[in-house]
This record gives sequence, structure tokens and C-alpha cells, in this order.
Amino acid sequence: MNSDDAFLPGALRAVGRYFARTPDTTLLVGGCLFIDPEGDAIRTRRGWPRYYPPDKQTFDKVFYVGHGFCQPATFFSRAAFFQAGGFDRSMFFAFDYDLLLRLTQQKPGRTINVPLACFRVHEGSKTVVHDDIARRDAEALHDKYRSAAATGWRCALRMSWYRHCWRWRVRWALLKHRLRISRLPLSLHAGRG
Repeated sequence: MNSDDAFLPGALRAVGRYFARTPDTTLLVGGCLFIDPEGDAIRTRRGWPRYYPPDKQTFDKVFYVGHGFCQPATFFSRAAFFQAGGFDRSMFFAFDYDLLLRLTQQKPGRTINVPLACFRVHEGSKTVVHDDIARRDAEALHDKYRSAAATGWRCALRMSWYRHCWRWRVRWALLKHRLRISRLPLSLHAGRG
């Protein structure tokens, strides 16, 4: 969890219950809302909240889509963390991406269909300020793990498939919110969502 991000109310309870019910879980991903500096949901052009729905993480999906997950809504067991070798401290930006690649090489992740965290977007955030370093780290990771993934036309086909599926998962989550089938929090502040 970065200092400018936040958990949503009940997130840790939901994650704890999931891990207690399924102790063989090593990696768990929930939904993540994008918020502004004041803690309110960032809206899409259509006025819907910008939201990353939970998505099952596999090595191929993480490799081909890249950061198709939100780090604040990603949880892993302590044992899996150490078995995967922990964080690579030589990486400035993509140490979480690297860890996720190593975790999913061992075992695919699971999802919990609950908004768990908020990713705060502001001018001083590491994501905004160091975008060039983020790209360089991502390229280094692709070089490092390329031999474990398909190449050539298989790579292009898988990348296209995963990105297509991801777009539809986001659209479906936002449509369910719009139709009031499920509700997304619209603010980090109680009583304003």
C-alpha cells in the first residue's frame, strides 16, 4: 500500500475471511477505484467511476497485459511472498509487477468480487512523476521473462485476447453499477458514496 492510496471500509475483513476460508490461496486480487486528491471517484468521459474490476491473474495475463491489476487491491500470503523471493529492491518502480510475475509463475491468483482499495491520482504521485522509469522497468521485465512466454504470432494473439477480455470486464462492471445491479463506492468518505 502506497502512502497516498487507501483501503475501502471492510476491505481487510473481506480479505481475511477469504484467506481463512481458502487457506491454499497465495494471491488475491479485488477491485480498485481511482480517486482524486480529495478522495472522490475519478470519472470516465461517460461520467462513470474509473474502476478496475478484479481479474484472475495468470502469468500470461500479467506478462502480456502488464499492469492489468491495481497494486493496492492485491494481497498475497506471507509464505508465497518469501517463496517467490520477495521484492527486487534494485527496481525503483516495477518491483510489484516483478513480484506478481514470479507469484503467478508458481500459481494463478484468485479474485474477490469486492472493491477493496482506492488508487489516488495526483500530480506528485510516483506513477505520474516517474512514467519514464516505469516504462524502462517494464521493458526490462519483459526481457527478463520473455523466455517463459510465447513469442511471435502467439504473443500477439494472446496479448490481443487478454486486452479484449479486460476491456469487456471493465465495461461490464461499470454497466452493472449504472444499472444498479452492483454499486461502486463513489468516494473514500463515509456517507458520500
